[in-house]
Amino acid sequence: MSFYITLNESQQHFAGTLRAEFSRAFRLRGEWEVGVISLAAANPDALAWVFCDVADFSYVNNASLQIVDILEAGGNKKIHKNVKPMYVKVLKKTFLSINVDLKERIEQSNDIPFQSSSDVTCILHFRKA
Repeated sequence: MSFYITLNESQQHFAGTLRAEFSRAFRLRGEWEVGVISLAAANPDALAWVFCDVADFSYVNNASLQIVDILEAGGNKKIHKNVKPMYVKVLKKTFLSINVDLKERIEQSNDIPFQSSSDVTCILHFRKA
């Protein structure tokens, strides 16, 4: 059992965060995992650190973060299909909205928001663990 959530934002309104609100709540029973299977964001030679508010916490440089994956953002409107996505445990089992943050770099003092020269699309895959 699995499902997908697609988040999209135009370049004009993209400020590093993708957000979706749903008319009814997702209620996940049992153990679930989430992974990024596709990311379309034009920014040559950049990595996109993908964070999601429903993902479980992992440690990055001694900081506890809700990271899902680190992907190449590509360029020239390249769509990066994650052939073997990294899946993380879903922490929040009931949600009416979902937030995905894209960061270009993670630094000790602050995070650098991801900048894109085109529309940004991220597809999340939820599956039973």
